[in-house]
Amino acid sequence: MNLGQLANILTDNAKLFRNGKLVTEILPQLVGHQIDEQVVRQVVEPYIAQVNPLLPTDIQQKVRSHFEKYAPNAMERVRVNSHMHRADESGLVSQDNVDAILTIFVNEVCAPLDLALYASDLLPETSLA
Repeated sequence: MNLGQLANILTDNAKLFRNGKLVTEILPQLVGHQIDEQVVRQVVEPYIAQVNPLLPTDIQQKVRSHFEKYAPNAMERVRVNSHMHRADESGLVSQDNVDAILTIFVNEVCAPLDLALYASDLLPETSLA
């Protein structure tokens, strides 16, 4: 699997995850909590579980290894990449803040490919018809 294929799988599934399980099951339980490593794990680990069956074992290990480095410093990574999302400085769980956590994780897993995935790219597509 090349990096472009990985990027497509992670991006497509981030959209599905964000607009499905994250919004309907995970976020309602966490809204208002302070974002710490445990909250980051509650947000991102179900996403990893969703994409793992689509990835070869070596890539699964790469994703997990990156996550273990990312989780303790996720909010710092979100602050550094503030142009990619609409997260606020409150440090509290909100839709914008968890979108940022997921977006930055996907972007960083795909490095050195400049994925340029923005949190707004995860939003459901709306019809103008």
